[in-house]
Amino acid sequence: MRNSMRFLAGMAVLCVSALSASGAQTQPMRELYVRAHRFPVSIASERTDVLASGRVEMFVSKSPADGWMVDGTCLLVSMPDGLEYQREATVPYDGIFFFRLGMLDASGNHMPPPDNAPAQLKVIVDTVAPVLEIATPEEGTHFGPKEAIHISWKTSD
Repeated sequence: MRNSMRFLAGMAVLCVSALSASGAQTQPMRELYVRAHRFPVSIASERTDVLASGRVEMFVSKSPADGWMVDGTCLLVSMPDGLEYQREATVPYDGIFFFRLGMLDASGNHMPPPDNAPAQLKVIVDTVAPVLEIATPEEGTHFGPKEAIHISWKTSD
């Protein structure tokens, strides 16, 4: 039994290593801009041999240097150029969030990417529309041919 557990732990480390060495190393981090706190997230993986056999989870971080938190299990979707892991993410507030794939071992233990692991996806969440206020002359005001018209504005975002 103890040897079986060591074997499974070794396989889990191998899967995480393969996951870390997958598309994230060869593909630049994508950026996604969204206007809602709930949005679809997908990360493509070039490795189909090892990853297809494991349960893959999405991890989220405000700063990869500070570590990763589990966001949930991914749905595996076959795409023409490989596998894509998808899920609906929910964040509590506007800001910048980073996402990366990790593993769930056979015992159901979360295996997050190592701290400082590069993100595979950067999501900028901005649910507040910019505001533009324009102050114009009063309605019905008439101006002469050489009179200046003053218009002012105020913006916020």
